Amino acid sequence: MRRRIQCSRDYEERLQAAIQGVAEGKYKSYAVAARDLKVNPKTLSDRAREKHQSHRQGFEKRQLLSAEQEEVLLAWAKKASLSGEPFSIQTLAGRVKDICGVLPGKNWRHRFIRRHPRITLAKPNGLDPKHAENFNRTTVADYYKHWSELEERYPQGIPPEHKWNMDKKGLQFGGGCQNSGKKYFYFRHRKQRYRIRSDNLELATVTECISAAGLLSHL
Repeated sequence: MRRRIQCSRDYEERLQAAIQGVAEGKYKSYAVAARDLKVNPKTLSDRAREKHQSHRQGFEKRQLLSAEQEEVLLAWAKKASLSGEPFSIQTLAGRVKDICGVLPGKNWRHRFIRRHPRITLAKPNGLDPKHAENFNRTTVADYYKHWSELEERYPQGIPPEHKWNMDKKGLQFGGGCQNSGKKYFYFRHRKQRYRIRSDNLELATVTECISAAGLLSHL
């Protein structure tokens, strides 16, 4: 099923490339473009003259949301994931109802993901609320402002052995609430997939600190 959908997308891209190529003068005719891009010349001709629509356009009237509404939903989901509060399956269904007034069925999300392969369902990493509060445009801009001031103050630049970065890994001991396995919506190209949550458990933190010169600090 997934392969068939991908083939359909590839074919649609070739059709659009052929239409654009003829419009820009790259191809002398639709027949030449069809041979070069391996698409059906009749289909290409009909699509260029707007006699037929793409499969997605044809099925859009049967969908709960229009293409424009789905783009709004995607932007909404992207903002939520970047804020550390990603949409769960239930949250996404609620947002769809907010837009169109109808609660989607249990299989709607699968079709939505197939239409928009840039999003995926994934398990999040925990993000402490205090970290979330400090990770904002103002704080980050202030950090780089001070960094630039230091670079200007010392024309030779800050030596690599004086540039340090630290990372940490949290560990949980004993019982308590483990990962529920619940998945949330994220964009595929983003590797940082967080969800804000507070853990009132017995925790330990392992930290490591390394310089730009490759020196390891023993804390």
